[in-house]
Amino acid sequence: MRSLETNKSKLTKLLNISHLDRINEKRGLHQDERGEKRNLFAKLRQINFCQEALAKQKARYKWLEVGYMNTKYFHRVIKWKRMKDTIKELHI
Repeated sequence: MRSLETNKSKLTKLLNISHLDRINEKRGLHQDERGEKRNLFAKLRQINFCQEALAKQKARYKWLEVGYMNTKYFHRVIKWKRMKDTIKELHI
């Protein structure tokens, strides 16, 4: 239910930004309208950040849950990630 509210809030902010963009094309934005647009973008970034953090937490939980059920696969992927993240050469 919370994600539905968040998506509605996100959509509302996007629609408001779109409306301000149309006004900007017609006559330009006043100082208060520019401030409102900045605030909408800031709130939108915050919503996106929270949604991404929640998705990462859910993925990590699911990964650990599945990983414990299949330890050979789990350890192989972890080993691959470590190898991929290793710096093999450093060019100066």
